[in-house]
Amino acid sequence: MQRRLFFTSPVDDRSLGSWNGLARSLKAAVAACCERDVTIEVGPRPVFGYGTDVDETRAELEELRLGPREVRVDLWCSVVHYGAICVALGPGIRRPERRALTRRLRKQELARQVLLREHEGPYDFDRGGNVFGYSISPADDRGRSTLSFLLSPFDGPVYLGEHWLLQGKDERVDELAFEAASRPSPSLALFLVNDPEAEERVWEAAASGQGLVAFYPDDPAEAALVRGFADFRDLPIFVTEAPSAGMRVTIGRGRPEDSLVVVYGPPGAPEIDEPPIFMI
Repeated sequence: MQRRLFFTSPVDDRSLGSWNGLARSLKAAVAACCERDVTIEVGPRPVFGYGTDVDETRAELEELRLGPREVRVDLWCSVVHYGAICVALGPGIRRPERRALTRRLRKQELARQVLLREHEGPYDFDRGGNVFGYSISPADDRGRSTLSFLLSPFDGPVYLGEHWLLQGKDERVDELAFEAASRPSPSLALFLVNDPEAEERVWEAAASGQGLVAFYPDDPAEAALVRGFADFRDLPIFVTEAPSAGMRVTIGRGRPEDSLVVVYGPPGAPEIDEPPIFMI
């Protein structure tokens, strides 16, 4: 059966020039771990990146069928902070080859990266992943409405963000609007929002800083997320640490100009009108 291995990537849109060298190393690793009859293809451009035609890409992926002894290596996503690599294995790649390749990638070529998941079978956009990125601006009515819908399952999420987001012009926290749960570090705050207007202001302001993360109060990944917040480690933390803990949403955790909102949840895209710009 066809299988895909998804890893985090050291390459994103800020360092695309280094993809060619890494791709050559990955191709050599495949050749070293598989029998000589294997065919290796390397994608020439990111599958999902800035300017990608997502509908066209989706159709190409769903129609793609690898040959029995074919392996394909792709820079799956190049969106900043969400770089991912996919190694797709045809159905004829034997288990010892797959194990040898996975072990080598994790110890050598991608030693500092995280194996996010393995996916079996043909690519299915509606069931093939549970991380979806969107360009949603909290600065306009449409964006705020979409965010309200995405966050409604939480019935009041816990937010993790920079502490200055809670401060007014006098640098004091509005204690009526915000309920500060804790200060895990001098610069960060875990908090609830009691005022819808204050919540919208925080969404918009967060995009100019390090962004926001929304999750349930009992999310077991909270401590890891706090530790990795400044390094933008949301993707490996949420995908690999308690992935079934429920929905998570990040706001403004990309470049400021991206208006990036990322939804983590069960397989399948959320039911919103916005087209995704990437999925993993």
